[in-house]
Parts: sequence; C-alpha cells; structure tokens
Amino acid sequence: GYLKEKYEIIRHPLKPYALEYFPELSAEQIDIVDNQNPVLKNHYPNYDPASFYQARAFRMRELFDQEFPNSRSSGGFQRISPDWLSPAVMLPITAGAFRITATESAAVKQLSSVAFSRLRKFLESPLQSTASHLLGLAEDEEDVSEKVDEPLVLVRLSEWLLLRKVWNMGLNAPAKGSQQKSQPEWQKLYRLHSQRMELQGEMPTGIFGEAMQIRHLRILKNWQKQLTAVLETDWNSLQKNLSQFYFGAVRKGKFNEGLSGTDKILPAVNIQKENPELSDSENMYFKIQGETEWWYTDESGNRYVIYFSERESKDKVWLRHFLDVLVLLAVDIIPEGTQVTGLCITGEGKRKSRKIHLPSRHQAQDYLANLLQEMNTEYAAVLMPVESVLELAKENLTGADYNSRYTEWMDAKLNSSSENLGISSQYGPVKFLTDIAYPENPHQLMNRRFQLFFETVLV
Repeated sequence: GYLKEKYEIIRHPLKPYALEYFPELSAEQIDIVDNQNPVLKNHYPNYDPASFYQARAFRMRELFDQEFPNSRSSGGFQRISPDWLSPAVMLPITAGAFRITATESAAVKQLSSVAFSRLRKFLESPLQSTASHLLGLAEDEEDVSEKVDEPLVLVRLSEWLLLRKVWNMGLNAPAKGSQQKSQPEWQKLYRLHSQRMELQGEMPTGIFGEAMQIRHLRILKNWQKQLTAVLETDWNSLQKNLSQFYFGAVRKGKFNEGLSGTDKILPAVNIQKENPELSDSENMYFKIQGETEWWYTDESGNRYVIYFSERESKDKVWLRHFLDVLVLLAVDIIPEGTQVTGLCITGEGKRKSRKIHLPSRHQAQDYLANLLQEMNTEYAAVLMPVESVLELAKENLTGADYNSRYTEWMDAKLNSSSENLGISSQYGPVKFLTDIAYPENPHQLMNRRFQLFFETVLV
C-alpha cells in the first residue's frame, strides 16, 4: 500500500533566523574561492535576506564564542585581551575618555528631558498636562476613532502642521520676481504639501478641498503681509533675518527637505536644581528640548519673537513668547538688556504687539529650575487653568480675597455647560473636573508660577 516507505519527519525551527534554514552558513556547504568569494553548492527557495543577515550574525557569535571561550563571570567583557589592541585604540581607554554615567534616580529618569510644549501645557493646565504625562499620552497622538474616510474639514493639528510646513518652505524657497518685489509662490508650495495629505485621506477633496485651499492661501498671504508691514521690511530681507531654534533631538522627518539658513540646531538646554541637603544622585537634572517660535533680528540688533496663528489669539498665547525668552536668556543667545518685542500674527489679517521686559539671566534660570522641579512633585496635578489666572489678575486681588474669588470663579465655570466652559483644563484625559479638589492656596501658587510672566510680558 501507500505506507511501504517510512514517514519522513521534518522539524521546523521556530526562529526565522535559525541556522537550519541556512545550511550555507555551515563549513560543509561552502567552497572558498581565492579566500574571498563563497560559492554556494545548493540554492534554496523562499530566501529571505533579512533573516539570512540575522542568521549570519548569530553564526558569527557562535564562532566567536568557540574561538574565544569566556571562563570569567564578567559576561564576556574580558574575553579579548588588551594586548591585542593597538596603542591608538588603548589610548582613549586608559585616558578615561569613556566615562561611565552614574545610575540616575527615578525622578531624573522620569523628567530628564522636557519639551517646550510640555512646559507651556503645564502652565496652561497642570492637571491635564500631568495626567497626560503620567499616562504616557503623546501630545500630538491622533484619535483613530475620529478618522473618517472622506473628511469634510481638516483636523486642527493637521491644519496647524500643514500651514507651518508651507510657511517654512516659503521662507526657504527662492522667491519669484526682483529682489525688491519678490513674492513666494504660495499656491505652488501649498499644492506640493496638500497632495500627499489628499492621497492619505487626511484632506477633503472636491468643493470642500477647494474652499479650504482658498482659506489657507488667504492665511499665508495675511501672515506675509502683516509681518512685512510691522517689521517694515520686504520678503527678501525677511528670509535672511528670520530664524528658528531647535534644541536637542528633533523628530524624525523634520528635515526631510534638508536644513536651511533659518534652522538653528543647538544642544538641549541643561537645567539643574541642586539641594545641598541631597546627594548628587537625588538632585534633579533636566534637559529642555524642542523648537522655539520664529525670531527676527533687525539692523539695530532689536529682537522680535513671532507666533503665527490661524485664528484670533488669546492672552494665554503669550506663554509661548515668555518661555522662548527664558530659554534663550538661559543659554545666552539673547544678551541681557536686549530690546525684545513679542508679535502675534493671525490669519485674519490682525496682529498684536507687546514689549517684553527681559528678566536677568539668573532669574530665567532660577524660574525654569523651580518650574521643572514643581512639575515633578506629587502636588503638580492641581486644577488651576491659566484662564483663571489671567482673568483674576485684572481684579488686583491679594491673599484671602484672591482665594475666595478663585473658588467662586471656578464654581461658576464648572457649573456652566461644557460648550461655554472655555478653560484649558476641559481638554485632556481627566473628564470629570467637578471631582477634582481646588488648590489649597491659589494665590500663592499663582505668584510662584506666573509672577515673572506678568512682569515680563503682561506688564
């Protein structure tokens, strides 16, 4: 019958890089031609190059272990004798060039790197910012449940990113026309970026897409018109004197089109808050990284920090200018005593301007250190939206009057409908704000976090 011959048992290894799948890596299957080119005797179907590279690395480790067996308890770090290394290789090792970093404490690991946006979001809403950080939620993480096949409008974050990509490309692209009357080709640049988003289903098409394109082009042209008017310059000079600073690591794909003259890449800003009563491992050390707003320097050396918005800007947007100024002061990019003006340019053709009174470099460093330390305390997540700070500041209250007025103001807000809430704390993972206790001393907390802000920007 059909069982005249015995069964042939075939065992398949679980790993795709197992050596059984690649017999060419064994000595019996390889002929060495002039000691360089291995010629395979057999060819196998379904060859996977990626798995082969893994198998080859695995085989090399096996051969290395056979040639240099490890009899110590050091995990293999001592199996290569230092006598085999050349003097050029031994020099940096013996000179201590490779310093072993001390183990960081849990607090340092948690907040060793802080982004610009997180500093701002903490001031806007310490409750939601802290909750998002503890839950590990990305600041720009999109909600997959809200995606639709054919969007009628562009989501807020995608719109924000699209306009800034087009604006940045316009600043770096050669303008059309003479040097005095050069103008960016906004429509061409816009189509270049929006076509990809259309293919990915992120942009509306048809009449909705046309209407959105008209609106976005109007915003870009208004930004250009308002900025050149307030700075009393032309587009060509604007391209030469505008800059944006990037501290620390940047996101993958940020510079896919290459670096331009407006991009200034710098190391992360190191901020430390040392307590003499604590050991070095218990003290807190932080790195601030991220990108600033746009900065412009005129012929007289005066500086302008510029924020572009699509809609009417609120008072809390000045936190962007405030944090920019502190960080650039802390790293000595802005000298003390420099004339700095903050600008808010909207897409509706309006602009706001405020003179910024620079604090001292020591004040800037001390404020950032205290703020970073406060973000790492167990009492960081308090319900104190920035809108309450800005509104109550107009009433010039002090002490107990401020605290009672804060309670009254928050009660009125939380008892209103969600559509009329109008506070930063309504956005985030914490949904039931009525269950959150108010801070014990709002006046003291306000002074600690916002006094320098009022003295610098909102004088």
